[in-house]
Amino acid sequence: MNKLPKMKTTIRCLLLLMFAFIATSVSAADKPNVVVILADDLGYGELACYGHPKFRTPHLDRMAAEGAKLTHFNSPMPFCAPTRAALLTGRYPFRCGMTSNPAPDGGPSADQLHLPPSEVLLPQLLKQAGYATGMIGKWHLGHSRTEQLPIHRGFDEYIGILYSNDMRPVRLVEGDAPVEYPVVQANLTRRYTDRAMAFIERNKERPFFLYFAHAMPHKPLAASETFYKKSGAGLYGDVIAELDASVGEILAKIKALGLDEKTLVVFTSDNGATFGGSTGGLRGMKGSTYEGGFRVPCIARRPGVIPAGHVSAKPAIMMDLFATVLNVAGVESPAERTIDGRNILPLFTSDAKSPHEAILGNMASIRDARWKLHVLKPTEGLAGVGKNLKPGERYLDPRGPDGVTIIAPYEQAQPSEHPGLRTGDAAKPRQLFDLQNDPAEQHDVAAEQPAEVARLQAIYDRMSQDFPPAEPAAKPRKRPDVGYHPTPQDVVEKMLDLAKVTKEDHVCDLGCGDGRFVITAAMKYGCHATGYEIDPQLVAQGRNRIREEKLDELAKIVEQDIFTADIANVSVMTLFLLEDLNEQLIPRLQTMKPGSRVVTHEFHIPGIEAEQELAWVSKIDNSEHLLFVYTVPLKAAPPKSKLREAGR
Repeated sequence: MNKLPKMKTTIRCLLLLMFAFIATSVSAADKPNVVVILADDLGYGELACYGHPKFRTPHLDRMAAEGAKLTHFNSPMPFCAPTRAALLTGRYPFRCGMTSNPAPDGGPSADQLHLPPSEVLLPQLLKQAGYATGMIGKWHLGHSRTEQLPIHRGFDEYIGILYSNDMRPVRLVEGDAPVEYPVVQANLTRRYTDRAMAFIERNKERPFFLYFAHAMPHKPLAASETFYKKSGAGLYGDVIAELDASVGEILAKIKALGLDEKTLVVFTSDNGATFGGSTGGLRGMKGSTYEGGFRVPCIARRPGVIPAGHVSAKPAIMMDLFATVLNVAGVESPAERTIDGRNILPLFTSDAKSPHEAILGNMASIRDARWKLHVLKPTEGLAGVGKNLKPGERYLDPRGPDGVTIIAPYEQAQPSEHPGLRTGDAAKPRQLFDLQNDPAEQHDVAAEQPAEVARLQAIYDRMSQDFPPAEPAAKPRKRPDVGYHPTPQDVVEKMLDLAKVTKEDHVCDLGCGDGRFVITAAMKYGCHATGYEIDPQLVAQGRNRIREEKLDELAKIVEQDIFTADIANVSVMTLFLLEDLNEQLIPRLQTMKPGSRVVTHEFHIPGIEAEQELAWVSKIDNSEHLLFVYTVPLKAAPPKSKLREAGR
C-alpha cells in the first residue's frame, strides 16, 4: 500500500538530480570567455580613437565603436611590474611588495624580486572554475626560480619573455624552459599573435582565459617586415600599426569561431607613454606621478552585453579588471584577503558612478572624479634621460639594441621625443589639480580649494594605514673595491702554471681586467688565448649573487644557463658562473677547439693569491671575495666568430 508514494518520491528526487546535473553542465558550458590584451608602455594618446593624429589603429577604433571606452582608466604605479601584479591579484602593489621591477641585470635585489607565493592569482581562480588558462608575452613577476613562472602560478601554458624586452638576457621562454636566445624582436608581435589564435582555437569548446601581454611598444621598438617602414609615422607608428592588426586578428578569430557574444575582450596598457609615444596632452610620462604616467587607454567589447560606442569618464584602476573578470565568470573573490579592485562592468555598460571613493597613484597621489592631490612632490619620471645631450646627438641607451644580445632596429625613439607636457606650475608637495578643467595639471589650486585638499588628504591618510611600515635604513657594509684591477702579469703566469696549461688548451680571460696580459702569458705556452673585459658593475653583481646563493645550487644555475643557450655540446664543471656573464661568454666559446680544455680566470681582486683563485672553494671567505675558476672540455667545435685573440 505504501510502495507507490515512496516510488513517486524516489522518481521525483532522481528527476531533480538529473535536472540539477544538466543545469550545472549547461552553466559550465555557457561561462563566458575572457581575453585581456595588455600593451607595454602604450600611452593614453597613442590610439586614433583616443586622439592620435598620425598613428592609424582601425581595428582598435572599431573595437571601441562596437564596445566601450574608458577615458579615466589608471595604473596604480607608473611602471611595469606593479601594474601586472595589480591586474592578476586585484590588490594595490604595496600589499604584495611588488612596488618595483624585477630585472635579471638590475642587481641582486631586482634579480630576486618576485610575486609572493601566498598571493592568489586570477588564473588560479579561473582554472579552479573550469577555465583553460593561457598566457603569452611579458610576465615580469619573478624569473629567478622555476616556481615563480606563469605555468606554476595558474596558467596552463606560457610563451614569452619573463621581463622587459630590454633586460639582458632577452630569452624567449616556453613553459618554464628557455627556447630561444638571442631573440629577433621584430618577430615577437607576429609570433605572439599566432600563439594567441592557436590557444583560442584549441579551447573553443570550453571556457578560456587568455592573458596576452605584448612586448611592444616598450623599448626597443621592433616591427615585422610586413609593418616596418609602412605606417608613415616612423618606427613607433609601425609598431602601433602591428599591435592594432594583432588585436584585429584576435577579434576576427573569435568571431569566426562563433564566440563573439560569449567573449569579453579588454585592451589596455600597463602605464603611460615613454619616448616617441603620446600622453594625449597630459603632463608627464612613464615613471612620472603626473597623469601622463598613470592614465592609459581601456577598451572593452562583448556584443550583446556592452553597448556599442559607450564612453565613460568615471575613474577606474587596473585592479578592477581582476574583480570584473571574476564577476563575468561567476567566480567568487578570495574572502581571506583585501581585494582593492571593484567590478566595473557597469562602467562599460552604463552611466554608473565609479565604484571608488578615490584611487591612489604610486602611494604619492590620490584622485577622484575631479580632483587630484599630490601628497608628495610630483615626479617627472624618465624626463631627465639624455638631458646633457648636445643638439643632434643621439642617446646611447645602455639597454638599447646591440645587434647581438638585443636585436632590434637602430632608429629607436630619442629622449627629445618626450610624449607629454613638461610645462605647468613647479612641483611641490600637496599640490591640487582640477582634472575636470585642467587635465594637463598646469595650475595648482590648493590655495583656492583648502576643503578639497583636506578631504583628499583624510582619505589618503585612511588608505595609507594599509601601507607597509617603512624599514629602517640598513647600515652601510664595507665592501671590497670592484674597480678596474687588471690581473698582474705574474699572477696570470702563475695561474697558468698551476693549471698545467698545454698547447691543446684555450686560455680565456673574461674579467674586468686587461685581456692582453692573458694573451701575452698564454703565448709563452704556445696555446690559443682570448682576452676580454666586462663591466665592473657586473663584478659587483656577481659577488652579491654568490654570497646570496646556496653553493649546492650554483652548478644547477650554470647548467641551466649554458645548456639553454644553444651550446649543448659544451660540458661545464664549475662552482659558479654569473648569469649576467652568459652573453659575454657565449660568443667567446665559439673559438674553442674540439677536445681542448679552456682555463678561465674571471677577474682579479687585489690581495688574493693565484692558488686561491684557482682552488675550488667550499665557502665564501670572510672578506667577501668572489673566488672561482673553471675548465670546459669541448666535444665539438662551435662556429668561428670575430674575436680579439692570439693563438698558434
